[in-house]
Amino acid sequence: SFDQLITLGSRANMSPNYTKDEIVGCRYANFLVPENIRSQTFYITDRAIRDFAVYSTEAIFKPSELTLTIDFREKDIKLSFFVMDTVPAAVIPRLGEFGWSLNKSLKRLMYKCKSLDALPDVIYFLISSFEPYLHEFRGTYGDVIKTFGRERKRFTDYSANLNHRGLFKSDTFLSYEDGYVKIKEQFKNPIDWGGKAFNKKMIENFCGDSLINSEDFIANAIKDGMIRNVEINQFSLTGHASIIVDSQIRKHFLSRIALIVRKDANHFYLLIGSNTKYCLSFVKLLQSEGFELKDGWYFSPALQNIKEVSGLIIKVTDQFYVLNRIEEKRGN
Repeated sequence: SFDQLITLGSRANMSPNYTKDEIVGCRYANFLVPENIRSQTFYITDRAIRDFAVYSTEAIFKPSELTLTIDFREKDIKLSFFVMDTVPAAVIPRLGEFGWSLNKSLKRLMYKCKSLDALPDVIYFLISSFEPYLHEFRGTYGDVIKTFGRERKRFTDYSANLNHRGLFKSDTFLSYEDGYVKIKEQFKNPIDWGGKAFNKKMIENFCGDSLINSEDFIANAIKDGMIRNVEINQFSLTGHASIIVDSQIRKHFLSRIALIVRKDANHFYLLIGSNTKYCLSFVKLLQSEGFELKDGWYFSPALQNIKEVSGLIIKVTDQFYVLNRIEEKRGN
């Protein structure tokens, strides 16, 4: 219940007002879903359980990772990554000398590659620039935030930018694609982003057009973190859903691939973020290379050195490009 959450917050030395803000944030992220709005009781979603399990087990790897998103565009190939707080400061000017550029907010580094032939050198240089600084971190996720983030004296806590959106995955998207797209087109965004709320009757209309059971849609979409309650019988898209649906409408699954390179004491690993609409041929390719799906990411087998991991990136991205050009010609 709401009162129980306030009590838990006080045990963690959080003020009632701060705890209330965190409850709002958890509802916004669809980690907490109102079970009964009048009595202010909540339940934890599957998405929250999955994400927080990853947070607790993956903390050790945050300083041992470099993240990368590759976009195959009409005239070039764009490589980019967010400058998270675990990114070593010395890496930024080194990449700048090679032609990487910071955006205006100084939060994203980008490089425009003119051809597939030039990509291997770019990838190898990127990993080589990060490699001396990659290390495992012994501690909790909270320890990572304290070590690499900054203290917020007003709230007597710490904040750190550690997010990398590599997953565009929804367990319910393929079943309810028409419904999600119609909601996105009509109501645009979550209410927190200037979008509009919609009611149960509107959902019934969308579902009726697509021959979907509206009660099943509501229950499954909430569980999957795609919509959330904002009032009694009033709903909103979540930010998670808005980004996923927008990505699918724009067909980013045909042109964008998100990667993580991770290093432990002895090996490298390549992680590839899953996408609900990746073509089956690409998924089979990953499986043939020994990748295993875990927590939404495809994990490669252990790789011995920079040459092996950069070579695997090139092999995978080259096939991603080729296979998706075939999919485009088929009209997907």
